[in-house]
Amino acid sequence: MKKKHINLVATLSVGAWTGQHLDKFPAPIAAKAGAASAQSQTMFQHAVRLGTPLALGTDSAVEPHGLNAREFSLMCGRTLGTLSSRDADGHGLESASGA
Repeated sequence: MKKKHINLVATLSVGAWTGQHLDKFPAPIAAKAGAASAQSQTMFQHAVRLGTPLALGTDSAVEPHGLNAREFSLMCGRTLGTLSSRDADGHGLESASGA
């Protein structure tokens, strides 16, 4: 992805919301969903360390309408500068963003 300048749109909110509602699922599904939620965060952390281009977006159909902005807060932290400059670059807006 890095070599070909392909952005990762991680959609962390799906794993976060599902991980917070495991008690609503049957035990076997809750176990799989919990593991997938943890793996999603691990994958994102590895991608950041590797310098994978990131983009903000979500295709979250599991959480209630209106919560998709939470995706941004889940991706923040040390990735904030990376997100804004790479998002701008990915959309041809380098000069407009100061990136």
